[in-house]
Amino acid sequence: MKRFLSILLAVVMVLSMVTPVFAGSFEDTKGTKHETAIEFLTGLGIVNGKTATEYDPDGIVTRAEMAKLLVYCLKLESGADILKDTVSFDDVEGHWAIGYINVASQYGLIKGDGDGNFRPNDTVNYAEAVTMIIRTLGKGKAVESEGQWPTNYIAEAGDLELLDNVDEFKSGEGATRGAVAEMVWNMLNTHMWYLESENRQNGEFVYSESNEDMLEIKFPKYNFETLT
Repeated sequence: MKRFLSILLAVVMVLSMVTPVFAGSFEDTKGTKHETAIEFLTGLGIVNGKTATEYDPDGIVTRAEMAKLLVYCLKLESGADILKDTVSFDDVEGHWAIGYINVASQYGLIKGDGDGNFRPNDTVNYAEAVTMIIRTLGKGKAVESEGQWPTNYIAEAGDLELLDNVDEFKSGEGATRGAVAEMVWNMLNTHMWYLESENRQNGEFVYSESNEDMLEIKFPKYNFETLT
């Protein structure tokens, strides 16, 4: 059974640390099934609302928004700031998310369309969302060798319990901001994967599971306690 972690309080104050924002931040998420996930991600600084009081949980996530979200989950936002003036795709010059897009594409989290474009304002469907999330966990290459897309990624998402409390999941439909928040919160409470070895001659890669959840690895300055 998946182990859910609760953010309590920071036990060590660090420079520039922001106090987490908890329940009650958004008027349009109160009482909804994704409220808890949204509030935890907000507290960690991973997601923002559309306004100070509205999150827009039913809005459909764009590719640019996914890029920013996943870059923050990996704590790579400083890299995005460095690359904010680098144009890697023909259609991203001047876009607000250009730095995040550069990092997300360089880390293989989100790919371009093969014609030199990223399509930052295109929406993301559920199959695409779980693909990006599994890549962020470090297991993308391993999953790609196990079958055809998107079945392989969707099956893996189920095995990793990334779809817990995401009963609205329909592969080809646009992924909502609320559902994506839930999947990302599930991702943070899942063990990360890492490349253990590779054989350049035959192209074989061996991946191993970490013994720590992504939340513990990427957000170590917080104190976490298991809910029982």
